[in-house]
Amino acid sequence: MLFLSDRKWWGDQGLRSRWHNGLDLQRYASDGDAVKDLEHDMKVPMMFDGSVVRRIKDFLGETFFAVHEIFDGDSQLFTIFGHLQPADCFHEGVSLSEGDVFATVCGTGNAGVPAHIHLSAALIPKEIRVESLTWKIVDNDARIRFIDPLDIV
Repeated sequence: MLFLSDRKWWGDQGLRSRWHNGLDLQRYASDGDAVKDLEHDMKVPMMFDGSVVRRIKDFLGETFFAVHEIFDGDSQLFTIFGHLQPADCFHEGVSLSEGDVFATVCGTGNAGVPAHIHLSAALIPKEIRVESLTWKIVDNDARIRFIDPLDIV
């Protein structure tokens, strides 16, 4: 699902209750152009140098908030990865380099949604405490500015 989409890509494919604040990655083209679904144990790397500073439960697994040394005024870039499970070697707060694996795609259980990665990018003001970050906060705080992840990858 693309950034700002108003339709679901699963189930009835109906309208969402709000616009989509990131990308949902569920399929990819492999060698030979075969299209494959993400496997539940596929490794997930960091997009940029930084550290995962917060981890919360979501409806498929866990959401990871990673902070990066990229600033716009008083706001700092965060990448937010949803529906994952931590890699065995993962420890919250540890500095990671671009490409380091910190998680794997989570199985879907009984959620009725195929395994996928949700990826958001947002400029979050420094006055918002990392400990307070939840999906409810990032979706509803007007000071947080979402960026289309395709613009920064």
